[in-house]
Amino acid sequence: MHGSFWLESTTAPEVDAAEYFGDGRPDGGMAHFIHPHNATQHKVGGIRPAAKAEFARQRTTPSKGYHVYSVEVTSAGYVFRVDGVETLRTTQLRSGGAHFLVLSLITSDYESKYLKASNLGRASVDVDWVRTYRAC
Repeated sequence: MHGSFWLESTTAPEVDAAEYFGDGRPDGGMAHFIHPHNATQHKVGGIRPAAKAEFARQRTTPSKGYHVYSVEVTSAGYVFRVDGVETLRTTQLRSGGAHFLVLSLITSDYESKYLKASNLGRASVDVDWVRTYRAC
């Protein structure tokens, strides 16, 4: 299962501010994505080595402690951060469209091989706070 928070829209790209695919992955498991609304474009982002390095520095993972995940969206592009450390900056797939916030704990068919059925009832995500703001 993976915990995520993203910005969804009916007319603009989906912005995955934080998507964590679990402990034990050699690549660190933390990703940021921008999925285009237009199917002719390619997604931007992926697993972020800078996030893995920050978790290693703190001697923790997203499943073992609280962290602050953010995405700054401006007309110039996107800046993603984990615990204040910049992990991705891009000007691709910029959008001025309206979004709504989604917090989730999900799994996909391709991930089922990693799951233990006995653990599914114990899966949870703890969220301490969420803050959004719009610059004037």
